[in-house]
Amino acid sequence: MDKISRVCGVGHIFAGSQGNALSRLIHAFIYGILSVGLLISLLTTFLPMELLSQFSALALNIFNTDLARFIWLALPLVLILFSIKFNRHKGPGRPPLE
Repeated sequence: MDKISRVCGVGHIFAGSQGNALSRLIHAFIYGILSVGLLISLLTTFLPMELLSQFSALALNIFNTDLARFIWLALPLVLILFSIKFNRHKGPGRPPLE
């Protein structure tokens, strides 16, 4: 780590960027899809029936059923829990909670 990174305190941001950049990108992509799905599912809860009738049956089944709402709520939480469990502390920053 060079002197500028140590002085500015930004060295930890790029500490593991070469080794697992692809896995971080895939994780961010999956989490983004799950977050957008959760947001759409929650928004369809508040839309009036006149507007919901304009959506396709497939879209309503994916986002507006009770099971779909549960899945869209649970999957981001499961992903966060798995990423915390399997992503133990690797590098500078906050030490792991034990």
